[in-house]
Amino acid sequence: MNGFLVLDDSDSNETVHLQPLMVSPEMDGVKNGNLGAMIDAHPSSAHAPETPLSKDDYGELRKTGKPVVDKSFFIKLVLHERVPVVLITRPRRFGKSVNLSMLRHFLDFTENSTALFQPGSEIARSKIFCVNLQNRWPVVHVDLTDRDSTTFVQALNRVRSTMSRLYKDFTFLLKVLDPTETQQFNTILAGNGTESETAFAIVDLMENLKDRCKSKVMLLIDGYDSPSCRRSSTGTTTRWPTS
Repeated sequence: MNGFLVLDDSDSNETVHLQPLMVSPEMDGVKNGNLGAMIDAHPSSAHAPETPLSKDDYGELRKTGKPVVDKSFFIKLVLHERVPVVLITRPRRFGKSVNLSMLRHFLDFTENSTALFQPGSEIARSKIFCVNLQNRWPVVHVDLTDRDSTTFVQALNRVRSTMSRLYKDFTFLLKVLDPTETQQFNTILAGNGTESETAFAIVDLMENLKDRCKSKVMLLIDGYDSPSCRRSSTGTTTRWPTS
């Protein structure tokens, strides 16, 4: 970083009591394998303690005090791919959202997530990897899941609301944006963007972060296919109804 932003990390001093991670016995056999093999690893014990299934945020899941299967090696596999885009198309309820959230917590430069990956997580064993990459990146994490919209207008309004919530996480940029950029930012923040402005909201945000932070920006999209799947579920094969 080149000093454009001063980020308040006062919350990083919060005391968090975390239970040890439940390391899958299959993990040692897939360290040099493929991503699918690692994701498929699971505890062999049929009597593993109950883990909450309703939480998609890795940080919240770790703070429940329940055992968590350690899939943190997923982080290293994804980042070692060195490709512009990684697409994961596993079935619903397979843990995609939790893994994506875990990746965000590891990368996000506004956090200090060291405690979330201790004690004994697989990724924590790669000390040099963590020193070089953990909490060093601007991260844009957006959830496009939409199970309710049946028309284009409803879907557009849902995306406007999603972009508004996303921009709230980056209001610190308002200190360094020029007047035109500030106006555009506030328009999306208020949920009043036009169709075109809303469509480019993520691109504009990433460009602002890249320019001000002098760093690549990590984009994590959950439910990327939700709008198209929702349209298919309504029986519409062409354009959505406009109202």
